[in-house]
Formats: sequence, C-alpha cells, structure tokens
Amino acid sequence: METLTNGETPDLMANLELMEMLEESIKAREGKRTYSKLKNRDWIESKVLEYLKSSRCTQLEAEKAPQLVERLQGEKKDGFGLTEAETLQVINLMPSESVEIHLMIEDLPSRMTDEKQEELLNFVASFRQPDETENQKKDESEEIIEEMDMDMDIDQRVNGYEEDVQKLEAKSSPS
Repeated sequence: METLTNGETPDLMANLELMEMLEESIKAREGKRTYSKLKNRDWIESKVLEYLKSSRCTQLEAEKAPQLVERLQGEKKDGFGLTEAETLQVINLMPSESVEIHLMIEDLPSRMTDEKQEELLNFVASFRQPDETENQKKDESEEIIEEMDMDMDIDQRVNGYEEDVQKLEAKSSPS
C-alpha cells in the first residue's frame, strides 16, 4: 500500500463507478489477445466485478446517484450533513437498517435524532431498486417458516397422542 506523504488525498470512487469502469475495461479487451503477464490482472478484475455485481451498490441507478449525494451531503435543514466518506459508504452499502448507519456515520446519535435517522433510511430506500435475489430470499425464508410451523403442528399432535396413550395406559393398568 502506498503511503501518502505530501498531504494529498486520493479521489474516492463509488463501487457503482468502479463496476462500470471494470465492465468497460473488460468489454474493450474482449476478443483481443491476452498476454500471459496480464492474466492475473484480468482474473482479479473479473473477480472484483463479480463481487460488485453481487453487492448492494447495484440497487442504485447511476443516473440517480447525484440526487442522492446532494441530499446526503446537504446542510442539515434540507439534507443530512454527511461527509464525503460517509456519503460514499451509504452509496456503496445502501443501508436498510438503523444499525448499519450507526456503523457508517461517526457520532450519529449526536448528529441526528432517531426520526432523522429513520428519514435517512427511508430516503435511501427510495433510491433502491427492488432486488430480485432479495425477493427470492424473502420468499424462501417464508417457505421455511411455513414448513417449520407445519413441523411444530405435527410435533404437537404427536405429543398430544403420546399423552393420550399414556393416560389410557394408566387407566387400563390394574392398580
């Protein structure tokens, strides 16, 4: 890792921007001869792209990002007063739970009320596209819960029958 000694900070790039850049780079190289020295680079780029495509950053449309950034960094009256780094984390992770924003925003309780935090989550959610995999996971978990409920009903019935059998055996056994 390079240590910056001249006081300059590097430009920050959102995962969405990086994903678009990698897609363009990989697409530009398609069909061209690959040199053996660059195979590792190509493999790393493809794995990073694969990861980014599976992350929450894909839930944000690139065209809507400037609106989101403007309000996140805006003054507290109209916006949320986040720093550039905090805004970047919100864009990359698209939080949906309060605990997530507590991890992203420094000293959150003193900077935002609970209502303002909820407003932030709702605002971010308004930019989130419905994720098919999230819907599938929700459906799968609902199915699992239904199966568990059915199993519990069966267990309760079996336990009830066992108790009835024990009572009958107790009545029929000579005392």
